[in-house]
Amino acid sequence: MAIYLITAIRRDDRDEISHVMWGKVNPTNPAGWELQPALAPVDDVIAALDGGDHVQVRNPSGTLGRVVKTRVDARGNEGIESGPPEAEHQLPLEGLPLF
Repeated sequence: MAIYLITAIRRDDRDEISHVMWGKVNPTNPAGWELQPALAPVDDVIAALDGGDHVQVRNPSGTLGRVVKTRVDARGNEGIESGPPEAEHQLPLEGLPLF
């Protein structure tokens, strides 16, 4: 299981998250990047989650935000959303910078 952190999001013209800046972290040192954050389509995040990888928000302060999960909207489109907070300071995806 890989661990990825999302640091920023991009929205499309329907206000859906279309792309993320994310990187893979070293599981033995979660503060260190194994792969630096890079641009990826949201479909890559969905594939990682479906494959059993862990994806979480990384707050701008460097602390961990909420866990990310897949969702299906009323039109049947798959996307991503934040799970419930595990601690008060955890930001959702919507709290990340836009790019």
